[in-house]
Amino acid sequence: MDHRYYNYYEANAADISLEDITSSEQNKQILRRLRDDDLGWHDHITLGREGRFYLTERCELLLIREGDDLGWLGYFIGRSVKLQG
Repeated sequence: MDHRYYNYYEANAADISLEDITSSEQNKQILRRLRDDDLGWHDHITLGREGRFYLTERCELLLIREGDDLGWLGYFIGRSVKLQG
């Protein structure tokens, strides 16, 4: 398993290609919105069944598949100032 730390994500966040860290166009759009803190009415993200993440309100689904880098998902969620705990 590849262990990365906060400094890795912080140093690479501006240059990371979303195509390289996710498995689908829908996931890419959700990660882009999380990265840019452009969540619109969304202020919560929910972990659903079978590893599915939902941005509440419109219930956008981020489905975890092979090729999805959950480290980046965690980093973008952690950096968001709009998501509520």
